[in-house]
Amino acid sequence: MLPYFSAYVTSKTALIRFSECLAYELKPHGIAVFAMGPGTVRTALSEYSLNSPEGRTWLPWFRDIFDEGRDLPPSWSLLPPARPMACRDTTCIPRDDLDRLIEQAQEIEARKLYSLQVQRP
Repeated sequence: MLPYFSAYVTSKTALIRFSECLAYELKPHGIAVFAMGPGTVRTALSEYSLNSPEGRTWLPWFRDIFDEGRDLPPSWSLLPPARPMACRDTTCIPRDDLDRLIEQAQEIEARKLYSLQVQRP
C-alpha cells in the first residue's frame, strides 16, 4: 500500500467492482464490460505529480516510473480487437501477454482470476 493514496486506491477499487458487477448484469445481453488497469499514464495529473512541490514532497518515488520507462502513453486506451476478448469479465493491465490470456481465458473465468474476490478453498 502507498501512503497518502487512500482516496485514489479506494475509488479505483470501487470502479473495478462496479465493472465486475456490470459485466455480469450485461453478459446475457451480449455486452462485455471489463476494467482496465493501465498503470501509470502520462497525463496532466501525472505531470503535476512529477513537477509540483507537493508531488516531489509526497511522491518522491513517482519519477522513477517515468525515468525507468514504466509509464504508458494515453493512446494505450485505444484497444486492439483481441484485448476485450482476452479480458472478458476481468481486470487487465497493458503488459499482460494477450496470447497467454486468450489461451487461458476459460481458466481465468472459471477461477475468477484478475478479479477482486477472496479465493476460498
